[in-house]
This record gives sequence, structure tokens and C-alpha cells, in this order.
Amino acid sequence: MAYPWLGSWSRQFTYQHFVYDFVQDVASPVFLALLGLLGLYGYAVLRGVRRAEFGLVACLLLAVAVEPGSLGIREYRFSFEHLQSWPLLAIGVVELLIGVIQRRSQPALIGATSLSLAVGLLVGESAMSVFKATLTYHLVVLSMVAIGLTFRDELASRIRKASAAALVLSVLVAVVTGLRHSMSGLPLVGYVVLMSAIAAVCWVIARERHFLIAAVVNLSIGLCGSIVLGWRLLQQLSIPPGVRPLFWAVLCFSAGVLISALKGGLAARWLPHRVTADLEGPEPLPDDETS
Repeated sequence: MAYPWLGSWSRQFTYQHFVYDFVQDVASPVFLALLGLLGLYGYAVLRGVRRAEFGLVACLLLAVAVEPGSLGIREYRFSFEHLQSWPLLAIGVVELLIGVIQRRSQPALIGATSLSLAVGLLVGESAMSVFKATLTYHLVVLSMVAIGLTFRDELASRIRKASAAALVLSVLVAVVTGLRHSMSGLPLVGYVVLMSAIAAVCWVIARERHFLIAAVVNLSIGLCGSIVLGWRLLQQLSIPPGVRPLFWAVLCFSAGVLISALKGGLAARWLPHRVTADLEGPEPLPDDETS
């Protein structure tokens, strides 16, 4: 009933003139109706009505795309440039408060994701869309890491696994994109080191294997990217004919020495006992206990 263009009288000049003046001086009937729904569901949340927060979140999500000048179906045109950030900020604050008070990771994740999207929308219009998307993505990943480490329910455990995979995916995409577009090696190295350090810190805090695996995989991806980058730089240099075979011989010999050292127990000396125990798995029980 709030859409002003659904009635048969909407084609009359007097009605159209009244609607345009009303929207210009006050607001769209659709937007006013949405504000009324927000007040209704907000009051229901304060009164403790079951599942009222879902209605509140749904209305706030609609308010992201419905602004005071949105008239209705026939006049409304969706555009990313006109999206509003304040509903996402409201969702973030409300859901984070609910998650902290009830000690549940689901509303906390919704709130943190909403705040990340709101920050992405608040970035100036002059910024590139790629920068906005990259910033929003990394804020969401960091939010997942923080929530996974803060809460200890079943969903938080899944979030920790997903965040570890997201850290690896981020490094992989960054290295592949950087090598494809011939980016400078220093920013890529810094990004790989940063993501690997985040995964290592998460492993120290949570003591879960997938974070350690993520750190190792990120360093491996960075090493492969460094090799490819070094090979490109090597091809651009004018090297005498006898130096290149000598370089490959030294590289292969070093790789063979490293493999032999790892087989001889070098990893057990460098890595802590807890890490090697996690990688090797649980120790077998003695014969008397297994019997």
C-alpha cells in the first residue's frame, strides 16, 4: 500500500504532482513505511519477542537499497552508487551486542560482516571499485579470524577452518595476480609475510592444525612466486653462457642437500616437539593398554 504508483489514479497529473512534492518535502511513502517497520521490530526486540531480530535485520537490509527518494517499482532503479551505509552500521552494532551478550558466534559474525560492508560503502566515491572490493574482502576475513578465535561454539570452529582457507586463498590470488600483472616483488613479499604471520599467530592462540598448515602453505606459495619472479629477472639479465649451467647445478645440489637433511632429522631439531607431535599424529598406545 505504500507504493504510490500501484493505484489506477497514479496516471493523473494532480496525483503525480502531489507525490513528487511530498517526496521532495518529506520522504518517499515506501521509506516512511520501512521506518515504521523498523520501529515495530525494534520495539519487539526490546520486549523480547522471539525471532523479532530477523524482522529487524530484514528491514535494515531493505533500507540499504531504499533511500528517502525511492518512490516505488516503476520509478525505482537499483544502483550501487545509491546504497546507504547506516543500515549496515545499525545491523553490525545490534548483532555484535547480541553476540557478545549471548556468547553466540552467529550474530557476532553477521554484525562484523555488516560493519565490514558498511566501511566498504563509506569509502569515498572517487576510490576505485577494485580497492573497495579488496578492502571489504579483507575486513570480512579479519572479522572471521577474530570471531573464530573469540568464541568457542560449533559455528566458531567452522569459522576458524574457513578463515584458515581464506588466508591461503588470499595469498594464492595475490601472488598469481601480482605475477600476471608484473607487480613489484616487495609488496607481494610483504603481503605473504603478513598473511603467514596472521596464520601463525592464530595457531599459537588456538593450537589448531589448519592454521599451521595455512602458514606453511602461504610461505610455500610465496617461495614459488619468488622463484618465478627470480626466473623472470634472470631471463632479463645478460648472463655469460657458462654461468647459467653452474647456477642450476648449485640450485639442484642445494635442493638435494636440503632433502637429505630433512630425511636425516633436521625438521625434528628445528621444529618444537609439539609441532612435530601434531604433524605426526597421536602416539600409539602400549601393547598392554591396547590389549
